[in-house]
Parts: sequence; C-alpha cells; structure tokens
Amino acid sequence: YALVPYLLVYKSADALATITDYSSAAQDGALGTDVVLSSLDTLANGDSLWLGSELPFRGVLADVDAANATASVLSGHYWNGSALSALSVTDGTDAAGATFGVDGAITWTMPTDWIKTTLARAGSAAQAVNASGANLYWVRLTVSVALDSSSTLNSLMAMSRSTAYGEAVSGRVIEMTINRGVSGVAG
Repeated sequence: YALVPYLLVYKSADALATITDYSSAAQDGALGTDVVLSSLDTLANGDSLWLGSELPFRGVLADVDAANATASVLSGHYWNGSALSALSVTDGTDAAGATFGVDGAITWTMPTDWIKTTLARAGSAAQAVNASGANLYWVRLTVSVALDSSSTLNSLMAMSRSTAYGEAVSGRVIEMTINRGVSGVAG
C-alpha cells in the first residue's frame, strides 16, 4: 500500500486572475465529473494548470476521458525559493505528439530545491488564490499549442514521492486514521 497526497488542481485561462478549482473532480473516483482541459491554451496566452500538495510528489496519473488529438508538448515548472524552475517532465499521456492523448503517468525528476510557497508568489499573481492560504508544493503545467476544445480528464491523481511501498503481513489487522482532502490523502 501507499498513500498519495491530495492535490489542489487549478486551471487558469488569464494568468491566475481567476481560477477554476478541479480538485474534487480530479480525485473523487466518479466517471461523471471531469477535469475540463477544453482549449487549454499556451502560457503566453495566460493559460496554465496548477497542482499543489502538502507533500512533494513525483508526478500525476491522468485518466483521459476525451483525448486531445492536437500535437502539443507538455512542460512543467516548480518553485525553487526564488523563481519558477523547469522540471524534467516525462509525458506518458503523449499519443503521436499530442499530450493528454491517452491515459498515463506524467512524471519528473524530484527537485532537491523544491520549496513550499503560496500560489500567488509562484504564479506572480496579485493575490493568493490558494483556498487554504497555506504554503504548498506547486507544479505549473503548460502546453505548447492549445488543446482540442473537447479535452477532459476523468481523474488526475498525485504519485507518491517514494517508490517504496508498505506491505501488509497476511493475517494482521491494520488500523489507521486517514484524513482525506486538503492536507491529507487522495488515495
């Protein structure tokens, strides 16, 4: 077993002046709710997808509902304490050059200088849009070309920073209290 941190999942189409919060839809396990990436445009046009967590995470698992077919490259950045710095992203959702074209993992090499911050500081917005007001580990995902107008995800789940998983001994009862949601776990 492994517990994965809960993500705040925010989409902005205007350089963080406003956001759409997809946190619940991204992690509720329901097929009826989606993370709408429809026409997610480039950073130059103010569009970005922001992922924040109480703990560092090594990537996300994307369950694609309506695939993007437009060739576009995914980029990621994190806060190093003074500026956004590029992540070394491996895009497992790439289908023939189109990011979010298939289900898959988007992973990166864990930065050693990743620092918690507010979204306002990381995104250079005028005010904090992080609903909890807490410092989090943020990743900004952007695309090189606008995605299809119908692109959606069923889910977007964080991947634990560690690849070492616990194993339950057969016949043993394990009891634990788990906080689900912000500052807790998603799965």
